[in-house]
Amino acid sequence: MAIDVLDITEKIASIGTAIVAISAYAQFQWTRWNKKTALEDYLAEERPGKRSSGDKGRRTILHLVAELGFSEDDILTAAFSSKKIKRTTGQDPETKRADCIYLEYIRPAPPS
Repeated sequence: MAIDVLDITEKIASIGTAIVAISAYAQFQWTRWNKKTALEDYLAEERPGKRSSGDKGRRTILHLVAELGFSEDDILTAAFSSKKIKRTTGQDPETKRADCIYLEYIRPAPPS
């Protein structure tokens, strides 16, 4: 009888572990999707010319960290997993090397 109780307890623990693991993974994916959506929505609102006449609607990682309250890693992960966000680099005028990453919302082409 003691063996039966241990066997049942083992099976319940296995099922419980699987449920916890699936729940944790689902929560991780949900959080990741929410951050990607928040980034896309924010960049979609940052239209070219919104802040100044030369504004191209691009925003730096540092700007997005301050505005959205996400870490740099969260923003880069969201940007690289999105098909709606274009990534470009900014150039240091003196060294001619890339010194920042710009993120920009890709607007659908107007119907012709």
